[in-house]
Amino acid sequence: MFPEPDPAPDLPQMPAPKPEQDAPGLPKRDYTGIIRVHVTTAMGTRPVVGAAVLIQRMFSDREPELIAVQNTDESGEIRPVTVPAPPPSENQRKPAYFLYDVDVQAGGYYRERSTDVPVFPGITSVQNFDMIPLPAGTDEPVPGGGITYYNQMQQY
Repeated sequence: MFPEPDPAPDLPQMPAPKPEQDAPGLPKRDYTGIIRVHVTTAMGTRPVVGAAVLIQRMFSDREPELIAVQNTDESGEIRPVTVPAPPPSENQRKPAYFLYDVDVQAGGYYRERSTDVPVFPGITSVQNFDMIPLPAGTDEPVPGGGITYYNQMQQY
């Protein structure tokens, strides 16, 4: 451990500045979170290259909003997607997260979806998908054969 340096004797101590969003008259800061998606197969041992990933923000009173569509790279990942998030909650009654759905499709695999993915301000949400191959001799997805993962946040 290093000792704390002594303040310079000829300089007055200044109070720490308030964060920008607390300053009166200035616009409030927009809050964001990040969604990262990693797509593999064979129990996470092989990346799925070129999988289409669709991210939508979900609302209870209107249609979903399309946020991003990307294809996975050679490591099975998409570029991190910065998404809107609410300001931190001061109590546990008001949710401090927004909900997103993440859909993944790749040729030769069942379609997978993760619903109600919570995104908190300043936090990265990592979504891992382990794709399941379609039956031998089948190239097209089976109608209604997709896999859905349901995320549930505890309500207070």
